[in-house]
Amino acid sequence: MVLRVGVPEPQRMTYAAYLAAEELSSTKHEYLRGEVHAMPEGTPERAALLAAVVTELSVALRGRPCRVYSSELRVRIDAADLICMRA
Repeated sequence: MVLRVGVPEPQRMTYAAYLAAEELSSTKHEYLRGEVHAMPEGTPERAALLAAVVTELSVALRGRPCRVYSSELRVRIDAADLICMRA
């Protein structure tokens, strides 16, 4: 086990409890096999980069059966028991 200074231990909860807690939380979290990790707040630089990437990808994929989403979309990957909200 690796200890990281200043990084809190993840909370453990069921998927149902995670969804209920996210409804009330002002902080975004990721869920991985029962562990819930708080995500850091964004920065203006990261937000600008995300906007530029989404714009470029949207233009490049125009007319194709693909869609580009921002990090606001929660994605669940059942095979990994993972829920994330990253761009």
